[in-house]
Amino acid sequence: MSQVKKIVNWIKNNNFYLIYLIILILITSYLSFLILTNNIQFKSSILGQFLKPVLKNNEIEIQKPFTENSELETDPKKCKPCEKVGVEPPRCFERFMRKSNNSRLFSELIPNFEQIYDGTWICLPPTIIRINSYGFRDYEYSLEKPANTYRIIALGDSHTFGAGVNLTDSYPKILEQLLNERNDSRKYEVLNFGIPGANLVEKIELLKEKGVSFNPDLVILQWNADDRVNRTEWEEFIDSYIERYLTEHNLSKEMLDRFSYEEIRSEAEAAYIRMKFMNDSAYRLRAELEEEFKELEEITQKRGIKVVILLFHTTLFLPSSNEKQILKDIADKYKWPVIDCDKYARIEYILDKNDSHPNQLGHKLIALEVYKKLIESSIIPKN
Repeated sequence: MSQVKKIVNWIKNNNFYLIYLIILILITSYLSFLILTNNIQFKSSILGQFLKPVLKNNEIEIQKPFTENSELETDPKKCKPCEKVGVEPPRCFERFMRKSNNSRLFSELIPNFEQIYDGTWICLPPTIIRINSYGFRDYEYSLEKPANTYRIIALGDSHTFGAGVNLTDSYPKILEQLLNERNDSRKYEVLNFGIPGANLVEKIELLKEKGVSFNPDLVILQWNADDRVNRTEWEEFIDSYIERYLTEHNLSKEMLDRFSYEEIRSEAEAAYIRMKFMNDSAYRLRAELEEEFKELEEITQKRGIKVVILLFHTTLFLPSSNEKQILKDIADKYKWPVIDCDKYARIEYILDKNDSHPNQLGHKLIALEVYKKLIESSIIPKN
């Protein structure tokens, strides 16, 4: 009994040491949990790399090297998707893009390509990506527009393309369905010309290179916050940033799994945006957009093609530049209707907190907004 009293008295007189001991036990337990569960973020951190010699037991360290041709990605049609949505890293990355020979197009979709896709940053439910023979994500269409058909081209980036959803759940195809359900004696076609990562210059060039050949009656141009990014400069900056990061943390690309690499790349993309645009002036923004939209007006006006501007994630990077008002001013100058869909960037309308592309509900609501604007603007007649 006296021994117990001695222990109790020691605890009372040495509270500081007891607290220190408890904290030490908690930290040790947490680190042990991260190591034993093969936590990706921990292993790519500075502390994780410092403890790398401790992790070399093959039963614990399951290394997934960064490679463009891992066994899970050899056949894009047979890739085994990730299982824990929102938790695991994706396995079936995008393979449907290639470098374009057109100097004004950074990349393009590979014609007649098909693959399973389950995300870029976080595990998403798997979807099927099919690219048609003309190099866009849609069904096959004839170049010649069928009689009594109203044809719409949706120009955009991955938000129009439908990253993370199947083709039928993308806003262009939902819009096509809504228009055809009117039964107003003509057929409607909405061609999905979305290309992931495409900026404004590329969207306009794609319209010139491919879009006008399909003789559209209307173009919906989807604007995103990064539409002014110079893709070549962007890639050079990111490559340089990643190289410096790996050097500073004594890492090599081979040490990282694909998910950790994408996390570092996301940091690099954010750094580029801060460097490029955070101190940008409204005057410079207006001048650049005036020039680029003037080209769009010249292309469409002489062919009698109507234009609608769809805004999405407008102020994601540039909240202080009054970007949205500048876009609306330019659109008003050319009498282009504007559809503001920024409200559908909220968490309930996107794929995941780590992936801000619209989910099925987001695409459906965007399609409804576009449909209503086409009726209100008398582009599509009321029934």
